[in-house]
Amino acid sequence: MDTVGNLLDRLCILERRMIETRDEDVFNDLKQQRHWMFFALGKMLVSISEGNRPAMFKKHKQYDKDVQGEEIIYFVEALKELQYRNNCLWDLEDKRRNLSLSNNERLKAADEISIQNKLRNDSIDRIDSIISISKKEV
Repeated sequence: MDTVGNLLDRLCILERRMIETRDEDVFNDLKQQRHWMFFALGKMLVSISEGNRPAMFKKHKQYDKDVQGEEIIYFVEALKELQYRNNCLWDLEDKRRNLSLSNNERLKAADEISIQNKLRNDSIDRIDSIISISKKEV
């Protein structure tokens, strides 16, 4: 089920796609998708604030427990961290697909993708946690 963090993650990816595209039709389609994602985000935040849905759901992760990011308690910082992780992943994926690089360089990028993806998921969870705590404080 979607959470605010999941939706913001998809918005970060969509924004990067908008930056990267050179096709005007694709850009306009992404812009329309962004509009609907902001609309969905607003509805979700209202639903959470009214107590109609939880801000986060339990996850039962058993992997990458040794990979830890910084503890962040501020929403804007958590959002910036999510954007940073998505940009890292985007660049690493480009590197992994780059056939002009050596197999070792591409494999190293693939290994780093796993670590960055874990940190990205932690950022998503952090955003959901911040929203969940904020709702309880109201």
